[in-house]
Amino acid sequence: MTDNRQWFQLLVEEGSVTRAAARLHVTQQTLSARLAALEADLGAKLFERTAPLRLTRAGEEYAAYLREYEKLRAGFARRLDEVTHGTGGTLRIGVSHTRGRVLLPRVCEAFARMHPHTFLDVREGSNEEVLNLLNAEEVDVAIARFPDRMPGVKVVPVHEERLTLLVPRAWLAALDADAHARLQAGDLGVLTEPSGASAGSSEDSAPAAASSGLVSPTAPSGAAPALPLPLLACLEGDIAWRLGKAMLDEQGVRPFVRMRAGNIDTLIECCKRGLGAVFCPDVMLGACRKSTCVEIVPLGSCAAYSVGAGVLAASQPWRAREDFVELLTKQR
Repeated sequence: MTDNRQWFQLLVEEGSVTRAAARLHVTQQTLSARLAALEADLGAKLFERTAPLRLTRAGEEYAAYLREYEKLRAGFARRLDEVTHGTGGTLRIGVSHTRGRVLLPRVCEAFARMHPHTFLDVREGSNEEVLNLLNAEEVDVAIARFPDRMPGVKVVPVHEERLTLLVPRAWLAALDADAHARLQAGDLGVLTEPSGASAGSSEDSAPAAASSGLVSPTAPSGAAPALPLPLLACLEGDIAWRLGKAMLDEQGVRPFVRMRAGNIDTLIECCKRGLGAVFCPDVMLGACRKSTCVEIVPLGSCAAYSVGAGVLAASQPWRAREDFVELLTKQR
């Protein structure tokens, strides 16, 4: 039979001796005897014999001990591999979809030269999802915007990003000089929700807004689009949306959200086609800086934020991970 860690974890997962025994390909009597022997050895009852099985306080402590043991064992195995075979196991990296495209290629290239036998497992998600992956110990390094305080996490600054507002030039043509100057100064009132739009779900208000003539899906050839500007929004957990929404709320602006997408590249392309404005980190602007279709509106120092590489403070030393973080810091 497998060792204590494996069969104990199966009992926790299944909540049943019958199902756990079936997965282990042993009889229920064999598994029950193994559990009884372990409890006798520890001098404590680990499970309440209910349906489903429920851990006792002692069982919860034993489960926590096994998790810590597994982390120590994995860390030792990694270090032993580095010393004896020159291998480095798997380095798990958490990063947002868009930030990874900007930061990782050069870093991964340099890292591969330093650790040619280390496998890189990149897991992408929103900023919030990346932080959750680190807390759940599902990644070794998280590249994200961290809160001011995150207990148990050591953060190394990587670089600073600034939020901008990307606006179709065709829409700007409908602004007078004063309104354009105010927008450049950070006045987001141009994104005010159209009259007649629902105060609940802004996405549901799109058909009514378009039919009212307040919002033009695409400007007719030679005609200036109707005002105000629609907003193309990232997902709720995305840092660009969270910061942009905070700025809108601070100014008392309720935008008409025409579209929401998880990939900011999609939103940028839609912005180029005149569908609306989008909050965009400056590191993602790329070719937009030379585009004749859009204008980049800076949002000032209040829209700046730091991106860092975070690791769990209690994690075991690992040369590969430390080298990867150091390479990230050199991107500044």
